[in-house]
Amino acid sequence: MKKVKDERIIHETNKLASKLFWLLTVLLFLLAIGKFLFLEFNPNLFPLEAACLIISPLYILIAKATKGTLFIKTKDDSLLDINRAIYTGAFMTCFCILVFGEFVLMFLYCEHILVYALYIPVWFIPALIMTVYSIKSGLLLWGGNGRKQKGKKSLVKSTAVGALFFGIVMGLPEMFYDGTFYPDGLLWVFGMALAWGLIFYFSFSFLISQGEKKADKQVEKEEKKEEPDEK
Repeated sequence: MKKVKDERIIHETNKLASKLFWLLTVLLFLLAIGKFLFLEFNPNLFPLEAACLIISPLYILIAKATKGTLFIKTKDDSLLDINRAIYTGAFMTCFCILVFGEFVLMFLYCEHILVYALYIPVWFIPALIMTVYSIKSGLLLWGGNGRKQKGKKSLVKSTAVGALFFGIVMGLPEMFYDGTFYPDGLLWVFGMALAWGLIFYFSFSFLISQGEKKADKQVEKEEKKEEPDEK
């Protein structure tokens, strides 16, 4: 049952994520065009678009060359799975660049914080689609008791890092104003971080619990289909 579940998760995740790569690319292009048309052109306002649109094609090219699928035109199931995995990797690479790059840019260049905030819908829309699809399809799960404990520890660490970034970004204007540091702004930083962290952790844990219930039902259906008919 575990093997069936793992194979189904990988297949379905790659199937969607490979499509979301193209959605993410389109959203990046639209954002770049919008900035170019409505804002004064400044190379400092386009760093993540440039990074994603340069790195992702290189990633795909190198991955296809490494796996020997660069010049293969046939579209059998095995080749399709390989290509989906490659585009999934490109999607995750761009996603990480956008999420972490946005926070870093907001922290380093506060004067452009509103412009950098425009990256949020670019990564949030694909993330929302992936989350909703994963819950409905039963792809979001811990994966057994052992993995559950490790998964929860990993989730705590990831949530703490994300919460700290969120708190710094949201509380930064309260800490520094007109070049002066205000210590009470730290309360905003830790308050925003704690609120975001608690909401995210318990919400994500709940979603995974729901996803596991869906996954068990999906696997049972798949196993029933594979069982030979009794005569």
